[in-house]
Amino acid sequence: MFRKLSIWEYLDKLASDKPVPGGGSTSALVASLSAALGVMVARIVSKRAKNSAALRKIKLYELRLGQLQKKFEKTIDTDPAVYASLMRTYKVTRRLKNRGQAKKKIDVALEKSFRVQWELAREISEARKIIEGIGRLATGSIANDLRVSLALLRGAWLGAFHTAKINVDYIHRPALKKALMKKLQTTPKA
Repeated sequence: MFRKLSIWEYLDKLASDKPVPGGGSTSALVASLSAALGVMVARIVSKRAKNSAALRKIKLYELRLGQLQKKFEKTIDTDPAVYASLMRTYKVTRRLKNRGQAKKKIDVALEKSFRVQWELAREISEARKIIEGIGRLATGSIANDLRVSLALLRGAWLGAFHTAKINVDYIHRPALKKALMKKLQTTPKA
């Protein structure tokens, strides 16, 4: 739904008074931009490769970064869908008399929302390693595009991290909250 929009349409929706797209979707968009920029550099570097070993390595980087770019693009839409599901869960559970059951349903929805952004943060960390690998093969002014790519990734990672964390903050069950926070805190940084 959102990834089919032009960048200008996306920005208009982002600036609206609606909660989606929000930080999670935007973190995925920024990660997508970063990965696309890294793929571009990999393609340029592959044309300049001095030997077959370097060419194979850069082609592997290009392939995996392209796969991550597609995952990031999918998350542009997945995050708002999961958020909508979470909001529906809050609405439905207001009518439940059993508050324990209501909290459990909310925790399930919060955990699902957490996982979308936690996975995004983990994949962004992987993309960073790949872009750094491309950087070891890039020469000249094209390497500057990788600096931009890495800066975008840092911002996207922080967005994914904090969006995942806000879900954990609202979880009711202490054991689940502790387990998810541990996962989040051990996520490699970008």
